[in-house]
This record gives sequence, structure tokens and C-alpha cells, in this order.
Amino acid sequence: MRLRATDGSRQIFIFFTPAGIVFILFVIGIFMAGRFQTGGGGLPWILGIALIVAGLTGMIQTNDNLRGVEVARIDSEPVPAGEPTSIKVTLTNSSDTTRHNLRVRPASRKFWKISRPVESLETGGHTQPAIPLPASGRGVFPCPKLLVSTTYPLNICFAWKRFAPAGEIVVYPEPRGFPLHVFLKNEGMEANEAGAGGEEDVTGIRPFQSGDLPSRVDWRAAARTGKIMTRILESENAEIVLTWESTGFLPDTEDRLRQLSRWIDDCMSAGLRFRLQLGSASLLGRDQLYSCRKALAAFKDAGDSK
Repeated sequence: MRLRATDGSRQIFIFFTPAGIVFILFVIGIFMAGRFQTGGGGLPWILGIALIVAGLTGMIQTNDNLRGVEVARIDSEPVPAGEPTSIKVTLTNSSDTTRHNLRVRPASRKFWKISRPVESLETGGHTQPAIPLPASGRGVFPCPKLLVSTTYPLNICFAWKRFAPAGEIVVYPEPRGFPLHVFLKNEGMEANEAGAGGEEDVTGIRPFQSGDLPSRVDWRAAARTGKIMTRILESENAEIVLTWESTGFLPDTEDRLRQLSRWIDDCMSAGLRFRLQLGSASLLGRDQLYSCRKALAAFKDAGDSK
């Protein structure tokens, strides 16, 4: 899923790193040595002033290294509960110079150690580091706030910009339970009746879609056209309807959601047409897979299905 990224503030913040604090103490020590120097000569003062100029120049460069760097979008795909997820952050550079040694991380201190480096970002270019996030339970969660930071070039200052992406991360129930053929048998259906194929009449061909079975590919048409084509079977319009009532043999709400998630995965793997009816929602599975998984992720209690 592509999420629009908005930053609450384009302001750049900057502070000293531990190395920067040591640098300041070192400069103070040089001036102290010059203050109490008994002999002539102003070498400590010259050295101290030179270090101050170098430090201020480095601070300005660290600040400028973030100018023009923006979070253009966030990409996130639904994941099953218990598995780690990740968000892909697209960084762009609208400035007229290459940016170096950037780092992207969640703004929360809880995930502070999770970060991804960006060695360089050219003018007008973009990059897409993936930020891993810990596994969590089922639910729909807001996308975390992000920090883009840098200590380039001297590592004595830490500059950062804060971004607040608009969007959500979907963690759907872990697919678990009885396989689909058990459900089809109880419903008095066979796989080929649900659009999976078999020895049935072919009514036409269409372009190949992700999830189509290899046995449905029309290789002769592919040889003629140079494109992979899938045979349209007579039962193409048949579909499996997955409902909350279909899982009535399971007593626990979470187990029923896991079972529906398992059947959805089975339908996708077998190339079957299906529809999820949950509460007032009626979702065409293959075309609305994200919505199906979000519906399972956001399900609260049995009252939602009525």
C-alpha cells in the first residue's frame, strides 16, 4: 500500500553529539592553556580560534546536508500477525547538491535502535530504504513518525528532521486452521466449480494475472502473441463465499479469524475466485485483497459480523 507522507514541520533541529561535546571541552582546554601560558606567543589562541571556525563550518554543513531532503511516500504491505513488518521510505533530494550519510529511523525511543543508512542521495534522485518493525498482534496501526538525520561531515553535530506519514500498517490474523478443501466439501463444492480449472470448456483467453495457476496458461496463444495468456474457463464466474458463519464450528473469535485468513490464502494460492462477507462488508477477494485483510485485522468482536 502506498501512503502519502506529510511532515508536520520542515524545520531542521541540531545538537552536539558526544564527540562534539568532547570537541568543545578540548577547545576550552586550549584557551585555558593560552590564558595561563607564562611565555610569549599566541599559538594556543590561534589554534583555538581555528578549531572554532572549523566547528562552526561543520555545524553549518551538517545543517545544510538535510536541506531539500523529503519523505515522498511510504510503502507498506499487510503482514500476518507474529511476523515482523517493514515500511519502505522513499527519500527525495530537491537540492542542487548531493546529500551524504543520512539515516532514517522511527521517531519513537522504543524503536530508536532501528535505523537504515543512506550513504548518498544525488540531486533530483531518490532512494527507498526499508525500515524493519517488530512483530505485533492483529490490528490496524498508524504509521510511525520518522526522523531523517545526519552527522556529516565532522560527526560533532546531530541534525534531524521530523516527518509524520499519513497511513496505516495492517497486521491481519495468522493464517491457520483447516485447509480449503474441507470447507468446499462441507459446502458441496469442488475446486473446479469455484473457478480453479479442471476438464471443462474454455470460453476465451485473457492476459495472465498474478496468482493464476500454471495449468491455466495457454502456451499456444503465448507463442503467437508473445504474451502470457490465461484460459477463461466456463466456471470462471463461480466464486467461493467466505462468511463468519462458515467458521461457526470454532468457538474462539481469534481462531475463526485465523481460519478465514487461511481460506483466503488458500484461494489466492489456488487461483480461485472468492468473496469475503464480514458484517456489512462484501469484498471481492482477488480485487480487494487488501480490504479483505484489513477487515480481518480490524475485526473487534462477534457483534461486528452482524
